[in-house]
Amino acid sequence: MKILIVALVIVVILLTGCSSVTTTPTTTTTPIITSVIQEREVNSISVSIADLYSNPSSYDGKDITFTGIVLSFVMGTSGESEAMNVRPVDAYLPIIYVDDATIYTEPVKVGDTITIWGTGEGIFTGNNELGGAITLPSIMEFALLDNTTGYRDDQASTTAK
Repeated sequence: MKILIVALVIVVILLTGCSSVTTTPTTTTTPIITSVIQEREVNSISVSIADLYSNPSSYDGKDITFTGIVLSFVMGTSGESEAMNVRPVDAYLPIIYVDDATIYTEPVKVGDTITIWGTGEGIFTGNNELGGAITLPSIMEFALLDNTTGYRDDQASTTAK
């Protein structure tokens, strides 16, 4: 009888040790907002695009926020979008240059109304598509909300202070 009980205990131990539990990892498509980005958003100075255009040097190095409409995307030499031109919601001019390490052209489209949080970079000087020289106020975006679609980009670890 002892041998039978010992054998049953061994079988139970072996069976419980051989069972496997499979877990499926959960993923989320909502960007995680870091506390650094949240703090910078809260402390950003609200400005109009017109004031930013008129006085870009007064916002150089400062965290600012504004709302505008995506006018166009600026393509880099690799063919990838590296920035966007944004205009005021209520006018076609002035235009400002919004720089970002990664511009998401899939969820953000030309004509979308967006809110930008970024750091003033003074003046951007470059050439337009026709080769003409342009000079625009420049912002390095660290967070973006597409008010048209609800898309939000808070993944700006390259620009977080």
